[in-house]
Amino acid sequence: MDNATKECAQASALRVDTDAYVLESLGEAYLKLGRLDLAKSSFEKSLKIAPKFPDALLGRGSVRLKQGDIGGKADIELAHNIEQQLSDQESSKP
Repeated sequence: MDNATKECAQASALRVDTDAYVLESLGEAYLKLGRLDLAKSSFEKSLKIAPKFPDALLGRGSVRLKQGDIGGKADIELAHNIEQQLSDQESSKP
């Protein structure tokens, strides 16, 4: 396990799987290492905490597509829609 993955795993353990950002980062690290099952699991844990977290949705969608699950497109589309909504809300602030 490389250092980044090890550090993310340790941080995740310290936070008892409650930090969506740490879990999403861990998923990204696993994805970069090609550990698709571990990446998907981390993204799904992140989404249990924060169901509309675009980065975790994008990550899970990417993993699903790499695993041959075309349902990953729905995750990616939802992530883009949420990002657009957030952008629209931000631009409408005075």
